[in-house]
This record gives sequence, C-alpha cells and structure tokens, in this order.
Amino acid sequence: MTSECAPEAGFDGPPEPNRPGGAAVDPEKWLFSRERCLSFSGGEDDRWFAAALIGALPPFADGLALAGPMDRVQYLLELLQEVPALPVCCILDAAGAGGELHGVPIISPAELPPSVTVFNLEPRWTRIARMTRELPQGTPMETLDTLARLNPGAVPARAWVPRIKSIYPIELPEIRFQPGMDVILIDLPARSIAQMPAGFAYVHNALKRMALKCQTLDLDIILYHRYHMHRLLDGLTELTTSSGKVLPEDPWQPVHYLEWETPEFVDFFAEDIEEIVSGLIAARPKVIAFSLQQVNLSITRRVVQAVRRGLPEVRIVVGGMSCLQPSAAKFVFPDADYTVVGEADLTIGPLAEALARGECPRDLPGVWSRFDTEGHGFVPGPLPMRLDELEFPHYEWTDIQLYRNWNGYQLTPVIASRGCSWARCNFCGERFKWRTRSPLPVADEMEWLYQQGFRDFVFNESNLHGDPQVTERLCDEIIRRGLKITMAGQLRCHPKVGEAYYRKLRQAGFTTLRFGVDAASDNTLKRQNKGYTKEIIRRTLRDATRAGIYVQINLVVGVPGETEQDIDETISFLAEAKDDFGVLEFINPLMLFRGSEYWDHPEKFDITFNEPKESLYSRYLVAIPDHQWQSNAPFIDRKVRYDRFLRVVTALRSLGVPMGAFANFTSDKVAEKQASADL
Repeated sequence: MTSECAPEAGFDGPPEPNRPGGAAVDPEKWLFSRERCLSFSGGEDDRWFAAALIGALPPFADGLALAGPMDRVQYLLELLQEVPALPVCCILDAAGAGGELHGVPIISPAELPPSVTVFNLEPRWTRIARMTRELPQGTPMETLDTLARLNPGAVPARAWVPRIKSIYPIELPEIRFQPGMDVILIDLPARSIAQMPAGFAYVHNALKRMALKCQTLDLDIILYHRYHMHRLLDGLTELTTSSGKVLPEDPWQPVHYLEWETPEFVDFFAEDIEEIVSGLIAARPKVIAFSLQQVNLSITRRVVQAVRRGLPEVRIVVGGMSCLQPSAAKFVFPDADYTVVGEADLTIGPLAEALARGECPRDLPGVWSRFDTEGHGFVPGPLPMRLDELEFPHYEWTDIQLYRNWNGYQLTPVIASRGCSWARCNFCGERFKWRTRSPLPVADEMEWLYQQGFRDFVFNESNLHGDPQVTERLCDEIIRRGLKITMAGQLRCHPKVGEAYYRKLRQAGFTTLRFGVDAASDNTLKRQNKGYTKEIIRRTLRDATRAGIYVQINLVVGVPGETEQDIDETISFLAEAKDDFGVLEFINPLMLFRGSEYWDHPEKFDITFNEPKESLYSRYLVAIPDHQWQSNAPFIDRKVRYDRFLRVVTALRSLGVPMGAFANFTSDKVAEKQASADL
C-alpha cells in the first residue's frame, strides 16, 4: 500500500517522495508536523499512515493505552478497525474515567495499569511534555513522532515542514497556583519581547518584605514560550485564529501591540485563560494583584471577570504602567477593587496586609478604591527617594533562564533611575520626579546578572545620563570589574558632554544609544521645550557615532506652533546629519497624551477640541483621538499632522535614511488612516 498524498499547493516538501523505501529526510532541514500528518478525511492515505504508525511501534506485550484528544483517539480507532490484533487496553482521559469507545474502556491516568505502553496522539509538544511529567515514572510512551523517527519515508509529504532554528524544546513550568495564599501577584501577556519584568519584580520585593503569604507568577513568559513552542515544535507553517486570521510570527514584538486589543486574538489564548481562571478559583487567594500595561488590559479583564464569577469574595488589586496618571488610573480598570497609582514600593505592602486581615481600607494615599468616600480627592502616595535602599530584583520566584526570545535573543533590563531629570518636554506624559541609584549598587546588580549568564543589557529609563558624572562612574565600575557586556539606553542630548564621554560609554559596553531628538528645527525645539539647540543635537550625534556607538533617534511631528518651513528645516537637517546616526527608530505625529503639558494646559498652546474638553478627558484615558483636537495659529489638525508626517517620512526614505521597525509600522498606519479619511 502506498500513500497518494501530495504536497499542498505552494509548499515545497522534501526533494524525495515520502513513500516506503524513499530517501531519509534530513532532520536538520525538515520537521515532522504532528498537526499535519493526518488529513482527517477518512481516506486511504490516513489508513495507510495509521497502519504504518502502529507497525513501527516497538513491542508492547502488556497492552497499549491510547491518550490525547478524544477526537483523535476515536479517529485512530476507526482507521484501525480492520487491525483486530491491536491490543488497545484502555484510553486515558484526564477529564474523568467512565464509559468506553469502540469497546475500549476509558480510564483516568491514575488508573493506568503498570507496564502498559502509552501511545500519545497529542499534537502539541507542550502537552506531550506535561503528560510525560504526570505519568508514573518509567511508563513507556510513544507519540506520533515514532513513525517519523523510525521510518520517515512512510510519512506523507504534507507532514514535513521546514525546520526553523530556535531554542526549543525547553523545560517550561506548569501554571500552578498555591492554595492558602494571602496574595497572588500576576503578570499577563504581553510585555515587549521576552524581557524580564523588572518593575513587576520590584513589586514582588515590596510584598516579600511584609508578613504575607505570597506567590508571584509571570504568566506572560510562560504563554510566550507556549505560543512559540506550538508554532515551532508542532510543525505549523502559521498560527491562525478560529476564523482563519493569520497571526504574527511574534505577537510580543512592539509593532503588534494592537493585536492584543482584539477579542478574536485574545480568544486564541482561551484555553490558557481557562487554565488560569480555574487554577485561581481552586487556590482561593485572599488578594489577586495584576500588573497592567496597555497591551494586557483585554486579557487581564477577561481573567478577572471570570475569576469574580467563581470567587466573588476575592479582592482585586491592579497597578503598573497603565496606572501612572492619577486621573486615568481611577478609570483604567473598573473591575478592580483597588488601583495603586504610580510607584508601588511603599504602597502595595501595607494595602495587601490590610486586605489579608479582612479589612476594607479607603481613602488611602497613592490608591484609588471603589470603597473611597464619595468626593474623595486623590492624595499622592509616598515615593522611595533613596533608591539604593530598595533591593534589586533577584527573580527568585521564576527561572530567569526563561527570559530569552524564541530565536535566542536576550535583552536584560536594568533600572538605574526613575523619572526624568528634565521632565519639561511639552508632549511627554511621563514627567515624573527624577531619582537615581548610585553606581555601585547598579554595578552589583549587573554583575549578579552577568554571573547568571546574561550579557546584553538595556536601561529602562527616560534619560540614561540625567547626571553624566554618575553614568561615567558606573562605566568605570563596569570596566574595573571586567564585565564583558553590551548595553543600550535612551537619553537626551546633553550640552555638557562630548566625544570623550561617549568613548568612555563605548569602552564600558554601550553599543546602542537612542536620543530623544524629537525636533530638528529651531522653532519646534523651542515649541517642544527640549532645552537644546540644533547645534547641540548635531554635535551629540556626531560625537556618539565617532565613539563607535550605533545611534538611533526619535522624532515628533505636528506640535502646536509648527510651520511648513519647520518641516523643510527638519528634512534638511536630518539629510545633512544622516551619516551621524544609524536609524530613525521612532517617528510619530503628535499625540495629545494625558499628563503632558498640552493636556494639562491646552489653552496655553491654543489647542481646541471638537467636543467639550471635559467629555473627552473623561472618555479617553491615554490620549485624545487625533481627529478630536487641533491647534491654531497656525492651524494644525489631524490632516495637517498626517500630511507633514508623511512628507517627512517620504523625504527621508528618498534620501536613504534608514527607518526602524516601529517607524515603518507607524508610517504604514498613518498612511492607511490618511487614505481612509480622504475617501
């Protein structure tokens, strides 16, 4: 019997026919797909494949237990009805024992007879690994891979897909919630790439200082690796939603942040969400605390609402990047009982202790609550002013080796300062009080991470060199300790440093710096309140580039007071300076962000709105939509901003100025919106 299955249209399978006696498949180039090996058509090719698969199994004198999705188990039994000698003794079903299928009893894994071989029809690698851990030690188990391993020529061509190099397989922890906890602290997808959650880890540190029973779980990194192991180990050429929408190769890349806001995309993780919800309900913690960033609001909301139905007495606490602005934090997550505003180091611990005691505190500094007295105004919470007194994260609650991308890329975050030393850019919504750590504790943290095997670091802060002397001392310490690392960070153009300073940074390991240039004409620099001139920008870019640092820049277009002449000047300046920077990483039409000077004092910049300001401010928590506002004298509305943005992008591309991934993403979105508005 031969397989008549041909490769799918447009798919280049292995060069030799995949029939008995065919040439061996190179495992370095081709991966067997458990998802694609059966067509589920009931045809001759599936029957031949199933018979060949059973024939390839090693002897199992004590019987064979089938496991995996029940629809696959049933299909295999139907295919093999004409093979009566197949000694299937039972079917494993974790959902519960009872009944039979085609005369074969269904039992739970706990009832598995000793010495029985398990044949697992599961197509997903992560579930195969889970069953391997859950079966009694020493239980022999075969999978669909058996035939591919023993007789690859018998596998239909459609089941071979090009192998993509990755870090997988890896040991991935199960999602398990400990019962009896006062607090379970959770981070859900999606953060930007597979980075350690440094800010989240500081919240963990704050909780562990208290007299509390706590569990911390970064579910983002687990779901990240589940997604990519499914994509890369299960032999799928692409992942799709239930409606057939093709998903991005890596939805955790920043350019895909909009995906996480769509219900259809979140539905893709429905099985994971159900596992999380049922686990939390079974564990019955007193408090569940969630870290919020704009990208994970939808999936967190779905988890919280489902947990509420099964655990109505639990207290929900939220905080994080989405809760930085007091006026927005009150409304950003209505399902929460308590919202911690801004930095949580000195706030979350006392709050969690009170909730664990069964109290219902209200009117707390640094916290919004649905229990607050009506009319209660927000009172800022205490800030840690001496950052050196905060223990740096040791990530003892996780396996830090999980923090790498599917392709092995690894970028390790360090927080050396909080806030911004300038904090005066008119467009910025994060103008918070600046505090810095001393160089020695930062170097201690980096050396500890270095000892764990990490080599590439990024400073997650607004201005890396708020105090250049502190930055130089850190570099001296890194050099003295002999840390062979690379570093990156974001910073301002500082008027008091030169090429020697950047050479010191390069010597210590800084290979990439992103400068918040943001404006490139004399007028727009003043309008944005950047605090420096074009001459300082040009000198900064040149000095850093000559020091051997790869330079990235940011740009903002469409600020109040900008003119067409400013756009001409911007294009001209960047064209002249293009040899002094590597890439235009971010370029954005101005967004009216909550917390910015433009938001707080729109009348000062002659900004007007198309609806009453109060209505817009109450409905939009992050930024006012582009079409709802404009600045005057000169008149700049959405169309003008977009036209100018696209003019800059088009001109810079024609001049050969490289654009970063996010700059290209933004320009594509703006062009799409502009074309739609013009129709």
